[in-house]
Amino acid sequence: MAERSPATRRTLWLALVLVFAFLYIPIAVLVALSFNEGGLAFR
Repeated sequence: MAERSPATRRTLWLALVLVFAFLYIPIAVLVALSFNEGGLAFR
């Protein structure tokens, strides 16, 4: 198996981080907002 260049490695890590952020940030926001007593999140 060929060794990947450092630039390719960084690009793959960045893509991985972005995918996990896209999946888990909305879940974290929902959990945080579920403790809100009001009906709206911005009041």
